[in-house]
Amino acid sequence: MRAPLLCLCTTSALLGAGPTAARAPLCAAPADTVDVPTGSPLVSGEHMTAFTTHLTVTPVGADGAAGAPRQEGTNTITLADSGGVRLVRVRSLSHVTTPNGPADVVTDFAFDRRTLALRDMHQTSPRGEMRLRADADAVEVTVPTPAGAKSARLALSGPAFYGPWSDFAVEELPRTLGTTYRLRLWQPAPGPDGPALREETHLYTFVAREDVVVFGRTHARAWVAEDRGADGKLLGRMWVVDGPPKLVRWTILNPDGSSTRIDQEVASAP
Repeated sequence: MRAPLLCLCTTSALLGAGPTAARAPLCAAPADTVDVPTGSPLVSGEHMTAFTTHLTVTPVGADGAAGAPRQEGTNTITLADSGGVRLVRVRSLSHVTTPNGPADVVTDFAFDRRTLALRDMHQTSPRGEMRLRADADAVEVTVPTPAGAKSARLALSGPAFYGPWSDFAVEELPRTLGTTYRLRLWQPAPGPDGPALREETHLYTFVAREDVVVFGRTHARAWVAEDRGADGKLLGRMWVVDGPPKLVRWTILNPDGSSTRIDQEVASAP
């Protein structure tokens, strides 16, 4: 995702938003479902480019009324090699409104450029430092606690994409109306005895092309991707364009009927 874990790591949904124009009809044929594991040739960051985005995170009530943004920041994407591994690095700088007051959060991510699997995440916030080191089979989690940092190595049932940044994978999928892609995701979650992992299956379907206005700019015929859980429940929507920043809007549906809207624009390009 495009926001730090401080605010969104416990959010189980990943997408959704109000309409901005009439949607294009779905393909007449039944939707095909395509499994997309990490390492699939359908998803790769090899064609990514470097740029910086500006984003806001805004709560939206069940009545559709938007509140004041509770988070604003930038994401700077760079490409690098490390130990023979091609990486996509992201530095996320965010100013967040919390129940305890405003806070600044700095998060550094490293994704495998070929597979877009998360390899490393390091976050610094007023709560302390959090770190994730991931491989295909497990995630090493280090979190701050009142008694000091606590670490655990948590097993994964199999390789999966990093849920809070699942848009990275969705942005690179072939965009065909009516096609559904099945992805496995993981993300950290609190457990009764310390840090834990939550693994989920999500279904992403490109359902329409429509105009969407973000930060006053109209993106004509953006691709609309619905996110559903394995049970078919709608979790939200993404609006994706063909060039940077790719994801321009991501709305997460909440159980109480409200939603969280993430808007994004290009701030600078090299």
